[in-house]
Amino acid sequence: MDLARYFSVLLKGWKIIAGTAVVVAVLAGTYSMLSTPQYRATTTLFFYLSGADSTTQLLQGSTFAQNQVRSYAILAQQPVVLDPVIKELNLPETSVQLARQVTTSVPLDTVVMDVTVTDTSPTQAAAIANAIGAQMSAAISSLSPSGPTAANTATVRVSTIAPATVPQFAFSPNTKLNTAIGLILGAIIGAAVVVLRALTNNRVSSAEVVKQVTDIPVVGDIPFDSKASRGPVIVQDPHSSQSESYRRLGANFGFLNYGNSLRSIVVTSCLPDEGKSTSTLNLAIALSQNLRIIVIDADLRRPSIAKLTGLNDGIGLSGVLTGRAKAVDALQEWRHGQVRVLTAGRIPPNPAELLDSEPMHRMLAELRNECDLVILDSAPVLPTSDAAVLGRSLGGILVVVDAKRTKRSELQRGLESLTLAGGNVLGVVLNKTANDSASYYGQYASVEPKKTKAK
Repeated sequence: MDLARYFSVLLKGWKIIAGTAVVVAVLAGTYSMLSTPQYRATTTLFFYLSGADSTTQLLQGSTFAQNQVRSYAILAQQPVVLDPVIKELNLPETSVQLARQVTTSVPLDTVVMDVTVTDTSPTQAAAIANAIGAQMSAAISSLSPSGPTAANTATVRVSTIAPATVPQFAFSPNTKLNTAIGLILGAIIGAAVVVLRALTNNRVSSAEVVKQVTDIPVVGDIPFDSKASRGPVIVQDPHSSQSESYRRLGANFGFLNYGNSLRSIVVTSCLPDEGKSTSTLNLAIALSQNLRIIVIDADLRRPSIAKLTGLNDGIGLSGVLTGRAKAVDALQEWRHGQVRVLTAGRIPPNPAELLDSEPMHRMLAELRNECDLVILDSAPVLPTSDAAVLGRSLGGILVVVDAKRTKRSELQRGLESLTLAGGNVLGVVLNKTANDSASYYGQYASVEPKKTKAK
């Protein structure tokens, strides 16, 4: 994907990114609030030479103190210092456990050392830090070298120049910082999820994906509506965004059928349950405003037109093809004669043979004289050969694709099957798309006027 495509993917997935950011931020904030507060107290020690009686001794002692102060920093975490502190303060820890709470730092080229103690109690943190400072003096006095007489004795001494005070605020956890980090980290995770889904998504989710698979145009884009029923939405909810999309499909079909050159088409799909039957009926109603339409349920395996329209499925197509009735007599009026329908009838054992038979060709020729356009609802392409058989003898084919389910390879195989059989694929109808135009149309949807009470 190029940069523009990445930006488009991130823009479409902003809800996932925002949601992940909020969730991670809330988790980080909750973890911080539930964590035990940690307090930090620091005492500052100064090392100096004691007992020097000349400038040379002072200089040598200062150099010696600087060289030794880093060793003294290690000493602050040793049992020789910590054991007396534990005994003095009656602490439950061992010297090894207490050492984990103690850190030391020595600024470069100085004889100053900071001893920092971390504890869950602010008072105890300060008490331990001050006790370590006091104990350092005794430990260093016992370890520092001394001369044989008082006259030449020069030892390193330690003095507390900044005793530890009781901290007023916990240094950890930092709830605000952790929440901010969680928000940023969550946004990054959400963006990664959105991009990864886009890179691994092989579904035919948009018209752009269809263009990557085939040169056949997308003539319809029907948005997904979880509240819509399986019946013709253009009848049940004529002011919805889905109904408007089917009207646009009818208008686009008018460009394909310029001069009424098409007298019969077949509507199919690559897989079952992609919405081909509902698309057939909605398209028929949209076109019936200007054309005389006949709908034939040519899916002789899993017919659904009779159920969707509420018509009788007695004789139907199978009865006409087996000579039980004439096609004109088997037609049923639907929507007050707006559309005439030939249902499937009884399911035969040989659907493909019947659809490619001479009676089928004669019936289609007869019905073409009875209307302006015959629309056949056929079985899916990949599981059966019915649509391919019908497509080569009809004017054109419309392929309905479920944008939430159909894969690119399935669409490609389905189109290849139709074209290899000699069919003329007019266009692709994308069904159940996440089209934002649906929300735009909602602002223009018809609103019933409020009823006023009679005076």
